[in-house]
Amino acid sequence: MEKMVLKNGLLPVPHVIDIHKRKGKYMSQNITTKTLNIGGMTCVNCESKIERRLKNIEGIINVKVNYSKGTAVITYDSSITSI
Repeated sequence: MEKMVLKNGLLPVPHVIDIHKRKGKYMSQNITTKTLNIGGMTCVNCESKIERRLKNIEGIINVKVNYSKGTAVITYDSSITSI
């Protein structure tokens, strides 16, 4: 089995797709990753809260919110949800 290496706290997209295909969850070729700027975060608790809420949205595959940079990197199935 190939060793998976995290990059910036995220699995590389091919590994994420493979994991979800094995689970039977995301079979789509419409996997998209976007980086969004997020304003108004005042602490790392905001970071955690935003990350948890985004991960609960159907079609979201992976989320990494960074309080210090004010960004969220979101990998999602665009045939299920949009950003």
